[in-house]
Amino acid sequence: MHTPTAISMKEWEEIMRVPEVQNLWDIKYGDTTEAFVSKIYGAKYVFESKSRIVSGDMYVLYSDTPRPKTTCLIRKSTGLEVMNY
Repeated sequence: MHTPTAISMKEWEEIMRVPEVQNLWDIKYGDTTEAFVSKIYGAKYVFESKSRIVSGDMYVLYSDTPRPKTTCLIRKSTGLEVMNY
């Protein structure tokens, strides 16, 4: 079973530093983590593919807006990376 867990504030800060996330979510210099987190839903999963090619923490971000957006990130050895799907 794949049960989501909460994203810690430290992880949220790391997510906000990813350039693609900054562009997708219109994060500006000076925006606080608390303000960002208050606008969206997020969950963390331990992800391991059957092929073992990709594994690590996976983060799913979702906005509750008239035009919702979803972003998925996966932790790789080089850091967080936005997943293209």
